[in-house]
Amino acid sequence: MRHAVLAAEDRSFYSNPGFDLTGIMRAAWNQLRGGEGGGSTITQQFVKKALVGDEQTLWRKYKEVVLAVKISQARSKDEILADYLNTIYFGRGATASSPPPRPTSARTCRTSSPPRARCSRG
Repeated sequence: MRHAVLAAEDRSFYSNPGFDLTGIMRAAWNQLRGGEGGGSTITQQFVKKALVGDEQTLWRKYKEVVLAVKISQARSKDEILADYLNTIYFGRGATASSPPPRPTSARTCRTSSPPRARCSRG
């Protein structure tokens, strides 16, 4: 799961200082043109979720960057990633530290009809 999160969220996680100036500038440019934000590193996202909240202000973004740098200096990248994974929400009531959700149907592929079994495989 760690590799999937890193690939989707922050490919430069192990080499950045807690923030990505290029990503921040790209996100600001996109927002000025009416698009979506983004541009936050995993460390910034952890700080946002755990410490500063998600208020949409420049002051919050400034605090987020400063705290991300401080956390990157004080903790290892593996510790930051573990904290991030245990903080973010994966949907259906799941975080990395919670057990996986139980299926809503008691049927298994062996007791399901062939069409239903195909559906459960995706």
